[in-house]
Amino acid sequence: MDTLANKTQTQLANEVVGEVQFPGRDAWEQKLYGQAQRLLKFAQSYLDRTKKLDTITNPEERSAAIETANNFDWQVNVEQTAYTQIAADGSQQAKKFQKQPK
Repeated sequence: MDTLANKTQTQLANEVVGEVQFPGRDAWEQKLYGQAQRLLKFAQSYLDRTKKLDTITNPEERSAAIETANNFDWQVNVEQTAYTQIAADGSQQAKKFQKQPK
């Protein structure tokens, strides 16, 4: 989460592809940033839910809270995979653009 939090759209993109300005970069940056925000949202929800587990003593409530936390954990993994794929797509586009004759 720390690597994505408090970064601008351009900062995130530059970490993946540097300053390469390939065609469609603006749209890709927006997609990458949007996915990063989704990932952060679910990661924060997961952390919030797991912190609450310490205060739940009722077995049924605790079981339900654990299930909810597990669902958030699963969703974090899904969102992380999507972020990684978007980043890889941008990296591939940037490399392809750099190889083109100028």
